[in-house]
Amino acid sequence: MPRQDARELDHKTLEEIRIRAVGQVQSGESPEAVIKALGFSRSCIYTWLALYRSGGWGALKARVLKGRPMKSRRRN
Repeated sequence: MPRQDARELDHKTLEEIRIRAVGQVQSGESPEAVIKALGFSRSCIYTWLALYRSGGWGALKARVLKGRPMKSRRRN
């Protein structure tokens, strides 16, 4: 499966992916198998697991972005 580009996904979708992935690892699946099935890089799952261990499920929630909104990438 080709790798996902998380920049193309909205924040709510990424939040759901993080929560589902960590939940699968907590239920006994291997982190490598979970992240390979999702198509993200290997380091993502370990980052998500570290966030979960330090802050619980709330640490995996999407945060409000600060600063100037990004310009849309329109291509003609």
